[in-house]
Amino acid sequence: MSIAIKFDDSQLEIDVDEENECLVCYDELTDENTIELACGHKFHYDCIVDSYRMSTNHKQQCPYCRKNGGWLKLPFNKKAYRYVHKEFYKQKSIKTRCIAILKSGANKGNQCKCQAKTNGYCGRHYKIYCN
Repeated sequence: MSIAIKFDDSQLEIDVDEENECLVCYDELTDENTIELACGHKFHYDCIVDSYRMSTNHKQQCPYCRKNGGWLKLPFNKKAYRYVHKEFYKQKSIKTRCIAILKSGANKGNQCKCQAKTNGYCGRHYKIYCN
């Protein structure tokens, strides 16, 4: 496929290989950094993340055809972004419990049910175990 761009009286023609080039930056795609959207278009992972994040309507649209591109899979050791990865919303909804084991009271021997805030402990147990 070739794209023709007109500048005043001159014309620039760019050849685009949709199978082997990122449709955002036009660099060559390799297996380790390529992601295919639901519409079938392929991009570099970083290019499509930037495109999704810059979207003003917060939709996962393919920057090439404007169809729904779907959620992106979160690679290992990468940050999850709002409106890009489903994992972003899962991380926010997970509340970690305090890791302290109660030593007295009706729940003796059970894990504290309070939400952990600092170093895995709730406010009450943080004062006891971390000071």
